[in-house]
Amino acid sequence: MPFVDRLVDWAARCPDRDAAVIDGQRLSYAQLCRRAAGLRLPEPDGGSLPELVALDLGNTLDFVVAFTAVVGRGRIAAVLDPAWPDPVRAAALDRLGPGAVFTGANFATPEGSAGSPAALADGGPGRLFYCGFTSGTTRMPKAFVRTVGSWQRSLERSTAYFGTAPGDRVLVPGPLSASLGLYALAECLYAGATFYGQTAPDTAAALDLLTTGTATRLVAVPSQLRMLGLRARSPWPSVRSVVSGGAKLGGEEVGVLHRLAPGAAVHEYYGASELSFVAARLATPGAGPHLVGRPFPGVELRIGSPDGGGAGDAAGRGPGTIWVRSDMVCQGYVAGDDGISFRREGQWATVGDYGWLDADGQLHVAGRSSDMIVTGGFNVYPHEIEEVLRSHGCDAVVVGLPDASRGRSVAAVLRSDGPPELTAGALRGLCAGELAPFKVPRRFYWVREWPRGHGGKTARAVLARAIEAGDADVRIVG
Repeated sequence: MPFVDRLVDWAARCPDRDAAVIDGQRLSYAQLCRRAAGLRLPEPDGGSLPELVALDLGNTLDFVVAFTAVVGRGRIAAVLDPAWPDPVRAAALDRLGPGAVFTGANFATPEGSAGSPAALADGGPGRLFYCGFTSGTTRMPKAFVRTVGSWQRSLERSTAYFGTAPGDRVLVPGPLSASLGLYALAECLYAGATFYGQTAPDTAAALDLLTTGTATRLVAVPSQLRMLGLRARSPWPSVRSVVSGGAKLGGEEVGVLHRLAPGAAVHEYYGASELSFVAARLATPGAGPHLVGRPFPGVELRIGSPDGGGAGDAAGRGPGTIWVRSDMVCQGYVAGDDGISFRREGQWATVGDYGWLDADGQLHVAGRSSDMIVTGGFNVYPHEIEEVLRSHGCDAVVVGLPDASRGRSVAAVLRSDGPPELTAGALRGLCAGELAPFKVPRRFYWVREWPRGHGGKTARAVLARAIEAGDADVRIVG
């Protein structure tokens, strides 16, 4: 694992420092090394990838130990999402063919056993160490793999860019099965910081860590930051840095974060599980709704086509497909490749996101081609409409619905504990004041909670199908 060598070093230098704290349970650097080195790994039991061990342990200290053990002892760790329904989990394992599956039932550290930290090592930069899952154009998750070197380079650059330092206490309220959460754990152990996690989402517990001065850093997706900001009643005195990834951070959320943690740097980054970091910026209120910042260290960007000849490669002429050249990109898929979600052309790679570079060389992301709604011959990117609605206090997701005359029509779904205060006509008027007519949603709905996909992201396709099926949980705004 790209942090294992550093972990062993921190265990020798600061053995009693907490490496991970989950729901108040603590694991020091020395304990993590000893337990990972002494853990009995499952023996391979067939499978097409015998060196791969699937981890189905959720957000627990056992997961931290098992992940470190599996990868630090030369195997490949495939991290399963505990939120998957049983049929999805079974299909993913069938496609992947791991040599063994680590669950709570077969996880055991013999009493008193502890191995030598010398048994743990990163291995060479070309060694495969991690298999993650991401969603795409199909309902089944796709499995990608990464090399030690790709994360070593990522960790070197991200700790320098975001300023993660020894002794930092980093709150990460999201799942370890998602790339953002797992990478944050690795970054903590690489930098000599302490990772604070939760077995299940608990906004009150997270706010307690923020308001009591325990957490010095916060790493989360925008929806989590939005919820924390909405429920916060006291400032966050010790937070020096907030890092947001996984989706576009809205201007309203940025303002709330600056108010709660006035001394904190609020970082927003754009990337993908397959690409790693692509661009980043210090977030400030009032920035354009698509701006994600300058290319991340070690990253080159082209718009339109990887040879630079696409129609969107000049400032102001986008959007076009975003192509990335970087030594942090994954090796590709080992299961579920649809030929669309991740593509390579030579040294360049893309996940199909659309955007443009402005005159200052900053990247703007319009959306993912799979999210784009084509209505009446016009291309509509949901994020732009969502940002307008959120700027007026409406938590919204935009989807495309079948339409006989337009192909697809634009619909907005608000998340609310009860019927929204604004009528559909008022909501339409707000949008019409800031958007072109073809971008204004024709219908508005509300739900108490959105369906979630991998990593906690809103499952747009599931939401659209629920509307089409007349699901009783999706109510129309009058």
